[in-house]
Amino acid sequence: MDQYRSWKNKAILYCKGMAMGSADIIPGVSGGTIALISGIYEHLIGAISYVKPSHALDLFRILVPSRRTEALENLSRIHWRFIIPLGLGIVSGLAIMIQIIPYVLEHYTFETYSAFFGLILFSITVPYKKMEKGVREFVAALLFGILTFFIVGLSTVENLKTEMVRIEGDKVSTVFESRTDAKGSIEFPASEGEFEIYVFDSEGNRKAFPLKVEKASGEKGASSEKESTGDWAVHSEVKAVGDLEVLFRLKQDSIKATFSEQASTSLAYIFLCGALAISAMILPGISGAYILVLMGEYKFILESIESRDLIVLGSFAGGLLVGILSIVRVLKYMLEKHHSLTMAALTGIMIGSLRKIWPGHYISGAPDTNTILIGVALAAAGALLLFALEQLSTRLQDPEPPTEG
Repeated sequence: MDQYRSWKNKAILYCKGMAMGSADIIPGVSGGTIALISGIYEHLIGAISYVKPSHALDLFRILVPSRRTEALENLSRIHWRFIIPLGLGIVSGLAIMIQIIPYVLEHYTFETYSAFFGLILFSITVPYKKMEKGVREFVAALLFGILTFFIVGLSTVENLKTEMVRIEGDKVSTVFESRTDAKGSIEFPASEGEFEIYVFDSEGNRKAFPLKVEKASGEKGASSEKESTGDWAVHSEVKAVGDLEVLFRLKQDSIKATFSEQASTSLAYIFLCGALAISAMILPGISGAYILVLMGEYKFILESIESRDLIVLGSFAGGLLVGILSIVRVLKYMLEKHHSLTMAALTGIMIGSLRKIWPGHYISGAPDTNTILIGVALAAAGALLLFALEQLSTRLQDPEPPTEG
């Protein structure tokens, strides 16, 4: 196989992998979208589809002299020249951007999603150009667009009514009322005292989360139940009520409370989450991280990584492996047998996914003129960035997709 033999092509592929890894950090943005934008989506599906479960056995057969030649021959059929540079790029992108993106999303959420909205909006033209303009294609795009619009809109923690009350002896007074944003968060000014935050579900049922705010003693993060920064420290003895849990974070002179569904620790469920998350990551427009959020496992998986819980991570990795080997075979078949319809479906998926990254979800209150202008300018910048990447990809003359043999 001659594809991706030159160092130039490997370097290009590595950079595209970095872009994919960076995108996977952002909830609502998929590495599959970047693969489609950068022209390697079909390459990716084709290369992964040649990886079979039997190749895992070949790794052990190498140790047996009588089976070594056969095992090496089987393993050589995998498109290593494609997978290794791309995989290294994805890992590098994840490792670098996981230090940057969370901070940017925390402090510049509206601006970040504005730029990505423009980029993904313009990227819809990529699969659209590759589909025929028949009735079947438009029906497929419409159906998948509606389905994706519905899926990315699923949330049990968005737009919940919340009320913060101050408790002074027998006296209870309301100090703050709001609704949770698209991420299930509220933010309120920090002030000393004892409080309760009430969260009301769609049926009006109330869940109470006690919170104590006091002047910081200079210690930071003294325990898992207490966080301090600047002049303030927050303490909460109750982290979960029923199926709802909360994470309190200090931001200068304000406190941010983020609500999420309580995670399940069933290994079978973790396995299923892994399979569905990786399947979503392969599809343009659907974020694997967002699937984990919907299933209530995003925070739990991150905590398992930090604590190096090998049992949980092993179950999750097993789901990832089964999911990716399953979904790519379906996609490869569809791309080979029904290419135009597949591109139409991907077009619809990307259109529907715009609901999740609509910048308006990430601002509180009505936006002023300056905010709107900033959002439009950043969206235009995102679109121009994609246009520049397309032109660069054309000039660099990307290799053709990998072929067997």
